[in-house]
Amino acid sequence: MDIEQAYEAMINDIFWDGKAVGVCLSLPIITEINDVLSDMSEDERNAMKLHYGLTGEKPLSSLLVAGVLGTKKPNAEEILVRARKHFIERLIYERNFDVELFMMSRQELLNAAYEAKLQLRRANLKIDDLKKELAREKQLNAKIKHDEEMQKAGAPYNIALADIGLKSHTLDCLRRHGWKYIFDVADKTERDFAFIYRFGEASLADLRACLEPYGIKISR
Repeated sequence: MDIEQAYEAMINDIFWDGKAVGVCLSLPIITEINDVLSDMSEDERNAMKLHYGLTGEKPLSSLLVAGVLGTKKPNAEEILVRARKHFIERLIYERNFDVELFMMSRQELLNAAYEAKLQLRRANLKIDDLKKELAREKQLNAKIKHDEEMQKAGAPYNIALADIGLKSHTLDCLRRHGWKYIFDVADKTERDFAFIYRFGEASLADLRACLEPYGIKISR
């Protein structure tokens, strides 16, 4: 009996009274089982491994298990009963393991894993969309607050850029960027203007010259 068959036989015995139910054990499931076994006492762990052949050797009867453990058959049987109980408690109740996974075919197991991965991806996409929406809302609220503050400040901040003598190219660049009033550009730096398409040094110089009469300077 190979190791995988030994694990299958143990699961069939513990959960379905020895009936063959088409147990399908993937590496993660075997790892989970081994973790549970490692949590048991040494006698319980050894009894389970010997009795079900998890060592790679032929499965041993309770009498032979008793001989290896250096105890009597009733004691070995009691250890096995206790070990099975602990196995179920720790696998199912403490780790919330879904026993139905044991009954799934390998393809069904792969399909379930793919569906879980797909659902996780959808959830992550929804979270990403929500983060983007919150960021846009935050940016919009900040702009609204900024606009309100500048409008309250009055002249010259509420003067339209079209009315301060800008060259058509400079004005078009600023309008495309959504800036239409002096309060839109009053607190900006040279770095802010560097991100505007086709807004170069000449346009920046034009803007500086037109803002100067209003006492507004663009910081570096």
